[in-house]
Amino acid sequence: LQINLPDSKSAETAAAAQNEPAVLRVKSEKEITLDEKPVTLENLTAALQKIRETQPSRGIAMQADREAPFGTVVKILDSLKAAGLRDVPAFTQPDSAK
Repeated sequence: LQINLPDSKSAETAAAAQNEPAVLRVKSEKEITLDEKPVTLENLTAALQKIRETQPSRGIAMQADREAPFGTVVKILDSLKAAGLRDVPAFTQPDSAK
């Protein structure tokens, strides 16, 4: 039995989104998001573990503002480690002082 499915651009987009890494953004101790959703330091490990369990092939990437407190970034790195995540890429920008 052969089934011809209709074309759908949104289906392709949804599949592509599953392969994009979940982005962990850090602006300050109180402004942390994971996949554009606010998250606290207290529940970050659980949120990361949930992504690992529900979407095991999806990676995590981190983007931290240069003004983010160093202590907050260290706590986030601890949460990544506690969630079993290693080798998390970080977004950077080229140094403009040339």
